[in-house]
Amino acid sequence: YRSVAVGDQWLQSEQAEADNPFTLLTDRELQITLMLIECHSPENIANKLGLGHKTINAYTFRIKEKLSVHSDVELTLLALQHGITGPPANENPD
Repeated sequence: YRSVAVGDQWLQSEQAEADNPFTLLTDRELQITLMLIECHSPENIANKLGLGHKTINAYTFRIKEKLSVHSDVELTLLALQHGITGPPANENPD
């Protein structure tokens, strides 16, 4: 099992169960997945990771293929279903 951090998001080992499709992803794919579900653009992800945007697009294609999803919305919903991320925290509560 492994833990991956991007910002304040963590994929903890207790979440990495056998029935969790996210266990099929490499550490880099998990890192990119977390950034995608946080609404980072491929160009932004590429800049932050020091990779080309075409490389990020290739990773994105592989991630969606492995997880059998077709859009960023489906990817985010799947992540929520498996406890990979939560809704954004309200930074300025009223």
